Amino acid sequence: MAALSYRQDCLLAETNINFGHFNELKGHNLMPIRLIRYLVLLLCIPFAVAATEIDYKQIQKDLNSMGYNVGVADGIPGRNTKAGIKNFFNDAGYVTPSEITDDEQSFIRGVAAFTSKPLGLMREVITRQVTVKDLSDEQLCELNLHLDLKEGFYEIKRRELGCPSGTEQILRYDGKLLHDPIELLRDFQKSQKIEIPIFDLASTNLFSDWDETKKTYHLLNPKLGGLLGRSSERVSYCADWMPQLGSVPPDPSKNLDGTGSWANDTIRDGFVICQDGINRLYLRALSKNERVATRSIQQFQNVVETWIKNDGGNNLPFRPYHSRYNRKAGKADPNFTYLITISKLMAGAELLQSQFNWTFEEKNQYAAWVKDRILQRLPVGGRIDILKKSICDLNVEKDNMNDACMNAAPFVAQGLLRAAIAGNDQELAELSYLVFKQYSSALRPDGSQAYDSIRDCYAADYTVWASEFLHDYIYLASTAGVDLWEDRFSKKHGSPKENIEYALRVVSDPNIVNEYAQDFGYPDCEENQGQIVQKMYTYPKSAFAYYFERFRPERLDDIYLEIRDNLYSYTSASGVNYEVDLVSKRPQLKEHFIKNEEGIMNQRTQLLEKAKLEKRKMLLKDKGFEIIKDKDQFKGNYKVKWYFKNAAQPGSAREYQSTDTLVLEGGLGFFKGNQKYSQPSASLRSILFVAYKNDGEIFVQGDLDLFDVGRSYPTELSGTLRISDDPEIIGIWAEGDVFELELDRIN
Repeated sequence: MAALSYRQDCLLAETNINFGHFNELKGHNLMPIRLIRYLVLLLCIPFAVAATEIDYKQIQKDLNSMGYNVGVADGIPGRNTKAGIKNFFNDAGYVTPSEITDDEQSFIRGVAAFTSKPLGLMREVITRQVTVKDLSDEQLCELNLHLDLKEGFYEIKRRELGCPSGTEQILRYDGKLLHDPIELLRDFQKSQKIEIPIFDLASTNLFSDWDETKKTYHLLNPKLGGLLGRSSERVSYCADWMPQLGSVPPDPSKNLDGTGSWANDTIRDGFVICQDGINRLYLRALSKNERVATRSIQQFQNVVETWIKNDGGNNLPFRPYHSRYNRKAGKADPNFTYLITISKLMAGAELLQSQFNWTFEEKNQYAAWVKDRILQRLPVGGRIDILKKSICDLNVEKDNMNDACMNAAPFVAQGLLRAAIAGNDQELAELSYLVFKQYSSALRPDGSQAYDSIRDCYAADYTVWASEFLHDYIYLASTAGVDLWEDRFSKKHGSPKENIEYALRVVSDPNIVNEYAQDFGYPDCEENQGQIVQKMYTYPKSAFAYYFERFRPERLDDIYLEIRDNLYSYTSASGVNYEVDLVSKRPQLKEHFIKNEEGIMNQRTQLLEKAKLEKRKMLLKDKGFEIIKDKDQFKGNYKVKWYFKNAAQPGSAREYQSTDTLVLEGGLGFFKGNQKYSQPSASLRSILFVAYKNDGEIFVQGDLDLFDVGRSYPTELSGTLRISDDPEIIGIWAEGDVFELELDRIN
């Protein structure tokens, strides 16, 4: 700091004065030595003040904008201003600074600028009321400063504006934390008399044999190669956008549309896209197309090495000021977005480490960087909401949630252990165990997770998600020679084994969590006959492969028979696929698959057809359709012309895409998939679900792509089979374009 250098010069000047000469003149009528010292220091004061150039008027404006009401911005640092500064730094998790220097001033200014967001503009764009193409240059740059969108990123490049994103800056303050996270964990260890196992970090060798890893991935899923070619635009965006990130904020667009997360047609921000996209990037290294594989490794390595070089990817734990929901914008958030971003980058480096060809020094640089980044995520519960008595409450209420007792905790434990392995750092391994141990105090005797299981209609989803995180930590620890399956916090708590078993029951019947689920007031949650309707993604059973191998070997066929027909089954949760590492290291597991391959593949096909049939039956019921047994007046073949137009451009001309044949009979139908090389892709058209009624109403549902093969999204179309001059079937694609289908009856 400039001010500090001036103070040092002053102190040096004062110290270097030879006061010995004055001592020789004692008794003479001369100025006292102490007074001379004061005068020397006094002469230095103007330089110190001038060097810092503290603009208290701006500080007051910034504090007011973040909800710290310090009164009129008059530039005078009075009692209210000092109280506001104290409250801001304490809310941010720091000890009140003894003085305000340029560092403190810059931090206040940076947080205020970042959290003063144009929420109205952001909401209009992500809910598709306006498009980024409709924005002026000034509006586009303002939006980009506060919200990273794929559409905005490329529109700025197209216009050659060069306006920066707010997340490009490194907004970090190196002051003393109110609560030292390592001390908190060590105090927890002492108070609970916890004995930490020894982790043999040097013995871990995850995904060490690259050729064997690739073979195992493709062995377990012969369709993987086709999946790796999808969503290439999303992957390219993440490869282009992520290297520039200096900081990662919490949930930039979550809840802006009024739902508990995001509505189906809400535009996701870059961090949401790349939580999945960065996984897809490093998984493309498994492609059998060497050009694609090599390019993906290079792109992923570039993200990692750029962040290391530029000190990128820092935790920016602040949410925007909101008069109702967040009245103190300086309050540090636990920031799950940061955790998942850093963790997935670490998972990718773990998979591809053998392909980077790093020198010893480069490996050490990575280890140091990743250690700093995961430590930035401690304390797990956040810098402010310190867990009382360091133990989770099994009878928690929605107002007392804490990340140290939720799915974030085993995720942080994973990150700490990965960083420990990367740097052969035993202390990080011990911290990972303490985070795990603290989290285990949230496991009920029946194995349920006390905090995630109360989360309204998302309780089932979060319960399984948290168990996946825990399962991955258990496997990671096992590679370092530590068995944690029966490691429980006390006799009154559940073990990891029991937690996984509870999660598997939830997979089979999501409603069992309603024993614990509470009403959080989420507008998108519903009830049916007094029961909360649980929302849950389909999680692959492969995620629990280590549990099956250890305790339920008869269920290992669940892994081999699993139909993984989308990459999300690989990129969800932790984004690691330890079942691959497990199978590649257990010859008997691989031999079982090879020996029974024909039978397994036949069973897979049967299960796939059964799943399709069940899905169609469910859709028929949900949409009010049924099988037509007689008087099927719309039975026959139809020529269908596919068009699309941009809904955001009023009056825009529609563009012809393809022609296909639609076959209808008995209330159901299908497209033949004519014109193989047109769009939407013939392969996707041929597997669309089609249902119709005797009154002519028709419904079409499935994944469709445009512009780029593989860039597909779930889409619904509806209309009538009564031929007219207007398009008979219409639907909106995920990126805002409208499909229009014109029908002509052939017979």
